[in-house]
Amino acid sequence: MKYFFLTVMFFGAFFFTSIKAQNTVISLADKEELLQIGKKVTYLEDKDTKWTIKEILSEEKQALFKKNKKDVFTRPGTTSAFWFKIETKNTSIEDSWLEVATTYPWRIEFYSPNNDYQSHTTGSIYDDTTKLYQVNLFWFPLNKAKDNKVKTYYIRVEEGLTFELPLYVGTIRSLSKNKVINDYLTAGFVGIMLIMILYNSFLLFATKDRVYGYYIGYLFMMLISMTYANGYPFIQYLDFGFIDKYWIHRHFLVWHSFAYLFVGLFCIRYLNLNKNKGIIAKRIILGQLFFIVGVFPVLSLVGFKIQNIVTAFQGIFFLLYITCLITAYYYALKKDKQARFYALGWTFMIIGVFIFLLVLYGYLPFNPYTRNVLYFGVALEVWMFSLALGDRMNVIRREKEVIQAENIKIIKEQKEVLEMKVKERTLQLQEKKDEIMTQNEELLQKQEEVEMQRNSLLKQNLIIERKNKNITSSISYAKQIQGAILPSISEIKEVLPKSMIFFRPKDVVSGDFYYFSKKRSKVFFASVDCTGHGVPGAFMSLIGNDLLHQIIHAKNIVRPDKILNELKTEITRTLKQKKNTNNDGMDISLCMIDFSLETPYLEYAGAKQPLIYFKEGKLNKIKGDKIIIGGATQYFKGQEFTLHKIFIDSPTTFYLCSDGIQDQFGGKESKKFMPKRLNQLLIDIHQLPFSTQKAELEEKIDNWQGKNIQIDDMLLIGFKLEKSSNIEDVK
Repeated sequence: MKYFFLTVMFFGAFFFTSIKAQNTVISLADKEELLQIGKKVTYLEDKDTKWTIKEILSEEKQALFKKNKKDVFTRPGTTSAFWFKIETKNTSIEDSWLEVATTYPWRIEFYSPNNDYQSHTTGSIYDDTTKLYQVNLFWFPLNKAKDNKVKTYYIRVEEGLTFELPLYVGTIRSLSKNKVINDYLTAGFVGIMLIMILYNSFLLFATKDRVYGYYIGYLFMMLISMTYANGYPFIQYLDFGFIDKYWIHRHFLVWHSFAYLFVGLFCIRYLNLNKNKGIIAKRIILGQLFFIVGVFPVLSLVGFKIQNIVTAFQGIFFLLYITCLITAYYYALKKDKQARFYALGWTFMIIGVFIFLLVLYGYLPFNPYTRNVLYFGVALEVWMFSLALGDRMNVIRREKEVIQAENIKIIKEQKEVLEMKVKERTLQLQEKKDEIMTQNEELLQKQEEVEMQRNSLLKQNLIIERKNKNITSSISYAKQIQGAILPSISEIKEVLPKSMIFFRPKDVVSGDFYYFSKKRSKVFFASVDCTGHGVPGAFMSLIGNDLLHQIIHAKNIVRPDKILNELKTEITRTLKQKKNTNNDGMDISLCMIDFSLETPYLEYAGAKQPLIYFKEGKLNKIKGDKIIIGGATQYFKGQEFTLHKIFIDSPTTFYLCSDGIQDQFGGKESKKFMPKRLNQLLIDIHQLPFSTQKAELEEKIDNWQGKNIQIDDMLLIGFKLEKSSNIEDVK
């Protein structure tokens, strides 16, 4: 019984060994057959990369070989070298060959028993002349035709990146058929990418939008990277002088990182991550790009082995993909149509990557289509992105059309308002014209009939020209009317010889005006800024001038604060602002100078306009009250203006002004003139003669404005009184 069990154990061990040996022998029976041998090979890891073939052939090392359990041998980035043992026989009528179906191996040493295990060295960092068969991958000769004898071959591989080693055995015929499939898939992918690059280059030229530039960069880098990863590293044939084939493979992360740079920039630009909550996603993406484009390439260039950092690099760019995907779905759920296309594109890409990983780790079959599944993922992603960019153009075009329609509507409304105002202002002139037209009606009728028969087109042109002339004449006439109500400079000079008025309307007529009048020993001087400018402002100035005159000369109100209180009431009454939505009004600074005393004094009250005066070279400013004259006066009900009283006991220079000068845009940066700059200008010129002051002021404003348009009426009044200064506030 003892010997029986020993016999059974002996034959069992022999049988198990035979089965194991049979399971590792690769038998090629047909010339059309292509065998994927990943599960038929055994391997041994050489961590020190120092073992020789002699050591590998020793019994000690032979016992360490392990059987590979997956269709494709894969490992993360590593500096180890791997030895693979392949046992083959060939009963087909053609020679058998081994294919290492990857681009990445830097160094491959092939050991054949036919050559007494003398090595043949090739790899991606070597010249193509080292290949035993001139294809883009690596083919090595195995058993000759009908060589049924089992032979053992060894391959030593040093990988530059993630270790991925698909292995096939077949004849030249079967390997070529498989290669043709890969070639067609690659050619189709390259064609799609080139078409997309050309199409988006046209869109970039047409729109000048940077998002298309980022997308073109992404397409170009994906074209290079994907073909490199699938066995078509045509970039290695480019001659950059200091960059050779070895450099391209050794520093793969340097140039490959640009693909992810364009991925991140495209995401930020396309999803507009510069606003609101998008700024958080933008910062995360920029942080990831810092490592991908900045840290890892630098580590590669300063000498870190790529095998030691490629896994971390892959982890960071995978996080970048996930960040872009989550951000896109966040905006898509907020019903952003453009984000939906983007999210769908990234979904196809992630699915492609996931399927590729399942293939590598043996969960899905390995064949030319699953091996190149990333082609399909990227192609679908590119298609979705192109649809998204196309839709982006449509959205931009629709937005422009809406804005253009709104602008046309605004221009039309402004034109209608202007025509209505002009009609109202020229009613009296039109009535006189109508009287003349009535007297000559019969004669004009006959002339019009003859003119209509001769040239109908000329008549229409004449009507248009007449209307334009009427409008222009009306506005010019309005200017004459406004000019007539303004006091003459000579009249002002009689009372205040040391004075000036800088007055520059924005349009033909002005919403700013200056008021000057005398009542016995009292002189009234005011700077007034009415709501609006042009014709509406000028009309408001007529009302303001008339009301000031009535209040001072008809109602005998002479204190500036009481004048403004009454003006506020009269504007509200005249424009019926309690019964309608009219909000027109005016800002004003009003001075009364009483010359009846030996020491004259000046009283001032202001509505949102200051009084600036200089005593002994020092600038002083009294701000006007923040009370509106006209418009929303109900909000200031019960408030009254403040009276400021200044005795003239020494020479003092005063300035009144509207906000037109300080609001004017200009300078190198096209900014407002601002009160601070105006104050400094007055400090610089206040001691000069007023004629010189005005010239300096005009030159300064002209230089500041440059080619900018004047945006408002400008008014500044200056005058000098002999003596000055103590201020009393009186209600």
